[in-house]
Amino acid sequence: MAEFDNLVKRIARILDEIHLKYVIVGGFATILRGRPRTTTDLDLIIENNQEKIETFLEELKKQNFDMMENQFRMAIKEGTNISIFDNLSPLRVDLKVATKRDDITALTSAIKESYNGVIVQVASTEQILYGKVLYLGDISDIPDTELIEYQDVRDFINVFRQQRDQINLNVLKENAQKAGLTHTLEKLIAEAKKKSTKQQTLF
Repeated sequence: MAEFDNLVKRIARILDEIHLKYVIVGGFATILRGRPRTTTDLDLIIENNQEKIETFLEELKKQNFDMMENQFRMAIKEGTNISIFDNLSPLRVDLKVATKRDDITALTSAIKESYNGVIVQVASTEQILYGKVLYLGDISDIPDTELIEYQDVRDFINVFRQQRDQINLNVLKENAQKAGLTHTLEKLIAEAKKKSTKQQTLF
């Protein structure tokens, strides 16, 4: 975990120094809002500011990060994910520029949070849960007995249980409805509300 802490601090310092807006999403955000688990990547969404992105690229090179520069620029242009590798560890940063509505919403609703002595911008609980819904998509054909086999389902359940009293369900339901994934959200919430001892031991 020390390597991951170092990665987070270095990336956050670069982003803060160049004033490039960002939000941490994905597995690490899930860990912060739910329960500890292993992850080998830091998922980030950054603002679509070409001048600052160029500066970010140069700073990454100076701070022992590596990427295919041509692929980096192409991914920015196409709005796809970019993998940035840490030369000081086996970890990586998975980066995305906020060009789509959902990504911009996650970015603008980021919450400042202290993590091991550094202030980071983390996705709101509603955005973390919604991200899991989006990633899973239509799960109507997955039997309830098999849901727990999916890491993203376990992540949703852990975050939902840990943050239940703070979740704005109306926002979550509205987002899921717009994406046509109301059934997926309802199925995941129902799974999260189950209290069996067997399930709790899985987390």
